[in-house]
Amino acid sequence: MLANFDSIHQEEQQTLVLKGTYNEKIDAEKPIIFFQERVSKEDYFSPQRIDTDVKWNGQEFTFSLKLQNWKNKLAQNQIWDCYIAHGEQTEKIQADFSEHPGKKHSPHLFYTAKPYITKMQSFAISVKAKKLSAAVTNTQIDQQHVTFGFSISETFFKTITNTKQAVELKLTFKKRIQADLNDYQHEKTFPVTQTDQQTYTSSVDLNTFVAGETLAPVTKWDLFVTVKNKSGQTVAERLDIDPEYDIFKQTFDLSSVFSASFQHDKNAASLAVFTETEPATVHHLKVDNQRVMLKGNVHDFQIDGADLQKESTVNNAELTAMVMKLPVTEQDGTFNVTLPMDELAQNYHLDDKDEFFINMKFRDKKAKVTMNVPVYLDTSVNVSKKPIRVTNNYQIRLLRGPANKLQFRSRTRTQEPEAHSLRIATCGSCFSRLGFGSKDYFNPDYKNKYEVVYTQFHSSVISMMGKPVKFPGEKFTDLHPTLADRVRSDFEKDFFTNIKRTKPDFFILDFYVDGSKDVLFFDKKHMITANYMLTQSVNYMHEIEPYVSVLSQKDIAAYLEHWHKAVQKFCKKLVKYIPEERIILQKVRKAEGYYAKNGEFHEFNNQTYIQRSNYLFEYMENYFLNLLPNVQVIDLSDQGFQSHYKHPSSITPDHFESDYYKAYMNRLDDLVLRYFIQHPAYLKKRKKKGETL
Repeated sequence: MLANFDSIHQEEQQTLVLKGTYNEKIDAEKPIIFFQERVSKEDYFSPQRIDTDVKWNGQEFTFSLKLQNWKNKLAQNQIWDCYIAHGEQTEKIQADFSEHPGKKHSPHLFYTAKPYITKMQSFAISVKAKKLSAAVTNTQIDQQHVTFGFSISETFFKTITNTKQAVELKLTFKKRIQADLNDYQHEKTFPVTQTDQQTYTSSVDLNTFVAGETLAPVTKWDLFVTVKNKSGQTVAERLDIDPEYDIFKQTFDLSSVFSASFQHDKNAASLAVFTETEPATVHHLKVDNQRVMLKGNVHDFQIDGADLQKESTVNNAELTAMVMKLPVTEQDGTFNVTLPMDELAQNYHLDDKDEFFINMKFRDKKAKVTMNVPVYLDTSVNVSKKPIRVTNNYQIRLLRGPANKLQFRSRTRTQEPEAHSLRIATCGSCFSRLGFGSKDYFNPDYKNKYEVVYTQFHSSVISMMGKPVKFPGEKFTDLHPTLADRVRSDFEKDFFTNIKRTKPDFFILDFYVDGSKDVLFFDKKHMITANYMLTQSVNYMHEIEPYVSVLSQKDIAAYLEHWHKAVQKFCKKLVKYIPEERIILQKVRKAEGYYAKNGEFHEFNNQTYIQRSNYLFEYMENYFLNLLPNVQVIDLSDQGFQSHYKHPSSITPDHFESDYYKAYMNRLDDLVLRYFIQHPAYLKKRKKKGETL
């Protein structure tokens, strides 16, 4: 422990005085003390830092904490940890106060700040938004226009009216990235008029949620009240609304195809825009010589294309990987689509129980609306139960899915056993690496079969395909040497050098890092992964903050634009070192919860983050399989595994119960044996040469 606080007291309003002791020898260079914004474990961001003016008396120090000077750095739901740094040593300052650390303070119009002692006995300041507490008082409906009357809390009203700062109040609809995920991609705002003390009104034209939009079958917008000051700082809160209001009982017709309705969710309102009827319906289906031919009618829309997509295991998923483009023609309201099953089997990855559907893109020129909608079958269409044999190993069956949606399901025709001892390289995360663990919790006898010759740990594909970045080793001396070397590898981009050097028989990868960690760009060609090892060096993060831009996973479209280019280059280069058939994709999903010591199941707190990550994992895996359709796959995502209190590396959404790692090893054994059965010459050549090929 480098230092600890001995006392704290309030000197004047918004000013705290802290005294403490430094427990190490002080040289000519005095330690520095600063507060740093806590970095979320879920989404990387560059932390702000606030320095302090410290007075030293031997090993004792004193400084004044003037919260008023922080007001332009404050934001919703922050924690500021207090650190001391001396040379390359940096740690949080412990608190040994005999008195209470302090009361709430109001250094900002929107936020309160409160000093407290953390569970680890370190000193920190918690910042929380003042409660806006906005509630609907009345609604008026005039065709497609809804006028909301609402009030805000008396306390917040006095806060914003008694200040000299200009503030702007808005009614805000935030668009969900997917109907059942509470992450938002963009928003629409509507002006607000004050009608009385604490009461306001805002008129909303529901047609604006259709015109110019790209819509899914269901698109959801959550309703907020936001307040912004002249510095751009905001506080936003869901609008509280009584579920008995008439707006929840009415459906609004926005066109011949689109409707909207307000929905109630935990005392807050959402607007759902949905299709009233399917834009296109198949009334004729024919299977001939491994080709599925569809004929149907399109209503009031122009067809812009059709493609085969893989079904998502996430409910109402809007982001699904495109498998192949399909030929489509349209004339006088009649369209024809052809699905060549032989091309699907020859050029794309198939696995047991994969499900596919045909997605069509429609455009309404008049309303300037585009839609992505699956193909639906007319009730009169007969769907044959006879499977279509597409290869010696796979067949595909046509299905009438929910709401008459046309689906295709692949099934394996043969089952082959597998297992053998080999040199293994892994790239990814604990999902792929921990299965090769000697503890009883994992697979203690794995070394009888496998040797892990190389591990690339917590590096994103975007980073691995960038240019090398000079590694500042002196900034990571506090890390365990193994972890520091993994950070170094991410900087220096030596992945392919190591693959060439170690010559693995099989290569296992997962996309955990790609689907859950952000990337820091120094420029267009030089970037590093924002993994948990990097973020342990708070000094380094602070130093690079002015020089990096963050490619955040919250902006899915921008992130995938970079990722698509990187993974395409990655795949082209990877197969030069190891053929597709000896590449194994480990599908990963974060656990929704964990089993406690008493056997009870508990959900993890941030379900939105877990769902978003799982959403991206599935998309990236399917995209990768389109690029390399002949790779092998380990998929345990449908087995219902969760985290467990006995995990040697702690309870997290990424650490699973013991049976997960046993099942992982069994699947790997199966894949290896299957490969040797299909390629008997490989073993002979390997044994003869005494090395891998």
